[in-house]
Amino acid sequence: MTTHNTHDVAQYFPRRANMRVPNMKFHSEVDTNGTFRAELGAPVAAAAAGIWSALSINTALTKSSASLIANRDNMGRYGRNVTIVLSGAGTPTVTIFGLDYLGQPMSEQFTGNGTTPVVGLKAFKEVTAISSTLVAATTINVGYGDKLGLPFATITLVKEIMDQVVASAGTFVAAVLTAQTATSGDPRGTYVPASVANGSRDYILQGVAVEGDFHGLPHFTS
Repeated sequence: MTTHNTHDVAQYFPRRANMRVPNMKFHSEVDTNGTFRAELGAPVAAAAAGIWSALSINTALTKSSASLIANRDNMGRYGRNVTIVLSGAGTPTVTIFGLDYLGQPMSEQFTGNGTTPVVGLKAFKEVTAISSTLVAATTINVGYGDKLGLPFATITLVKEIMDQVVASAGTFVAAVLTAQTATSGDPRGTYVPASVANGSRDYILQGVAVEGDFHGLPHFTS
């Protein structure tokens, strides 16, 4: 049986408060060398239509829904990336709006690629709205992918553990250290485990945070 770890890490992040601290130099979970332990828990498997299914974009779309708060449970402890895919040919401009795990507003812009999924770069904890240009007789699915968010702006990973044993190397993308845009990578970085999330695999990482700015640069939002 897999044991999900509950090491002493912050787990309370209220929705209505932006808890990002600019130029954060000290944190109880980061040691003096910048090393931290991140317990990602056991996120559910990626789902191509896990946020919205078959939304019509026959006309230009703007949609929001408070019911999407429930998706916080599917987005992992520190958020995860968003994906989009169309039911047919088309290249609409799609913008996803939401919050990161700190309650910081954020948005990401996608360009649809027909029935080929487009994989986002930023880690959303909550998705609250979508806008899209029109493509006649077409629908769009919005889901969540395999890229998991990180608690701190991360330079490098030192160790990867899955289910209490050292794991095969996953795909780590370091924190983006330049000003965020609608299409840039995440300001804290992302991690895709070699064995992707399925709701039972438990992940722990050891990483090194950006000196003097543990929460990373502010997210872009439009």
